[in-house]
Amino acid sequence: PLRYITPQVVAIPGDRLNGLQCRGRVTRPARGTLKLLRNGEVLWRHEVSLWPEQRIRLPGRRISLDALEALEVRLDEQPA
Repeated sequence: PLRYITPQVVAIPGDRLNGLQCRGRVTRPARGTLKLLRNGEVLWRHEVSLWPEQRIRLPGRRISLDALEALEVRLDEQPA
């Protein structure tokens, strides 16, 4: 149910995304574990209960650019 996450493309010189603010929203009410993955490895996870108009904030400062190939945001939903 993730509607969008911004920014979708990042190109910054340096070794860390200091000050990067990752935000998003969902399409419908959802509950579960929100995860931020770097190259398939979980950097951050948080149990959430989300609503469509609620803003989602992710910790961009935790993302190291060293050998970065892919970033992914995933919501693993719990059954209702």
